[in-house]
Amino acid sequence: MSKIKILLIILLTINIIYVTGGILFHPIQSMDTVGIWMLKAKAIYLENNLPLDFLKSVNYSYSHQQYPLLVPFLYSLIFKLSGSVNELPALLMSPVVYLAILIICFKVFSKTNSSGLALIFVYFYSMFSALIGQAGRGHGGNADIFLVFMGWLLLNQIINFKENKSLVLICIIIAVASQIKNEGIFLITLLLFLKTSRKNKLFALASSLSPFLFWQMIIFRYKIPTDISITWLPLAEIVHNFVILLFGFLKEMVNFKNWYIFWPMFFLSLFLPGKLNETTKRIILPALILQIFLYFIVFIFSDIPITIFTTSALDRVLLQMSPFYFYIFFGKVRQWSVWKYKIKH
Repeated sequence: MSKIKILLIILLTINIIYVTGGILFHPIQSMDTVGIWMLKAKAIYLENNLPLDFLKSVNYSYSHQQYPLLVPFLYSLIFKLSGSVNELPALLMSPVVYLAILIICFKVFSKTNSSGLALIFVYFYSMFSALIGQAGRGHGGNADIFLVFMGWLLLNQIINFKENKSLVLICIIIAVASQIKNEGIFLITLLLFLKTSRKNKLFALASSLSPFLFWQMIIFRYKIPTDISITWLPLAEIVHNFVILLFGFLKEMVNFKNWYIFWPMFFLSLFLPGKLNETTKRIILPALILQIFLYFIVFIFSDIPITIFTTSALDRVLLQMSPFYFYIFFGKVRQWSVWKYKIKH
């Protein structure tokens, strides 16, 4: 093993220790962890059932009562195993998921037959402040990191697609993602572009969508209040919201604290010589564009003021989509390096 690989493994290990230290020494710093995920986990643990009284109570309207309950349910299972409401073991899931993300990220990138290049990009990705925060440094216990993991799992299945096995796993992953947060269902866009029969695609779409629809039925059946709804707006307000949202995304992309200089590098990489592979062109890029479009629709037509999204949600949105655009970035840089090597030789 080369010295550079050893150094990168040491640096990745330091990052894992760093985020774990955030959980051990500075637990529960995020208000979302306190007021949403752990609070619901405690309600599930105490009621030992679907916590309808909690979900319908106006006293907890700040907790996004319409959110799916998979993550709080997982935390409540940890409470049961420990025999009490003990947040620390549940919070340690965040650095564990962070480690799992880095492993699957390396698996995806190492398909290039260059483990050294894969390690470089895994380390680059591991340093995103938004990801480190979710892993334990400030936002441990939040659900977004689980969606990032789902994204990498999907990416791995898509680039190694095998008609039957992969399709089943993709459906399961999307169904699980939809029960982590509502926007997890946006991952279903990947199914639209898969190269498979129409029959298989329709079955996959239906099975992936079913858990999401079931949860929406529960919300409707038990009258669980929702704090966001889509409403039609006059054209002037649509344009106004679009401009604010667009500038909000651009502002977040130049947020050095969260992304360093990644986004300028990403857009520059699109102009590098070398073509994207077929999977990226045919599936990943179209699905990513459609996901962005869906986020814009939800944010623009929401009855929540657009400024709330631009100040509190865009970093999480970019993090959730990061497996796909980072894979595109990796592919462009790798193709450029291959092209450059061919020119020299």
